[in-house]
Amino acid sequence: LQRELDALPGQIEQWEAQLLELSNQMAQPEFYNRSPEAIAAASQVIADKEAALQLAYKRWDELENLKGE
Repeated sequence: LQRELDALPGQIEQWEAQLLELSNQMAQPEFYNRSPEAIAAASQVIADKEAALQLAYKRWDELENLKGE
């Protein structure tokens, strides 16, 4: 449990950085010159990363609560 708890902040930080980078790319007008498939794929990556982040935050909270018991 402690190893997982120790690893989560770094993983969350990495995913947040990736999300920021992808969001910044998608904020650029030239991003939408790409194929519809590439745009859809990037949107799906963002959705997947956001879902993973939510799960990671939930797991982090669960582990913190277990540690406190």
